Amino acid sequence: MTPQAVAVNAAPARSADFLALTKPRLNLLVIATAAAGYYLGATGERFDYLVLLHTLMGTALVAGGSAAFNQLVERRVDALMVLCSGVRGNKRLMTVDELRKNIEALPPGAYDGLAYYEKWVQSLAQTLIQRGILSSAELAQRMAEVERRGG
Repeated sequence: MTPQAVAVNAAPARSADFLALTKPRLNLLVIATAAAGYYLGATGERFDYLVLLHTLMGTALVAGGSAAFNQLVERRVDALMVLCSGVRGNKRLMTVDELRKNIEALPPGAYDGLAYYEKWVQSLAQTLIQRGILSSAELAQRMAEVERRGG
């Protein structure tokens, strides 16, 4: 197969990947909600379909961009979850129940002070320690290595 043929065959798959980044099924609900809100908020006998169309197009673009950006931001945490929950590699290092239990077990100051995904990371570290996969010392050593690399 020539490089040109590979590129032509890859284009539809790449387009499908870009579309999947926008989470179209979820954003369809956002668009439907915006349409319902516009309909309910329309006053008088005049219903401006052009304004509705522009509103829905803008909503779709913003929602799709937000979904793609969200996936970019969450990629590290999602990768950790895939690896640790056994989705890939068939080695389950933790369960969702353990994740939730260790988030709920955080002290009130930590729970209130940590961002959403910082709670996940704390819970994941605690689960790995509880299961004997890592010790506190090993975790501290690896965190120091990450800090030295600037990560």
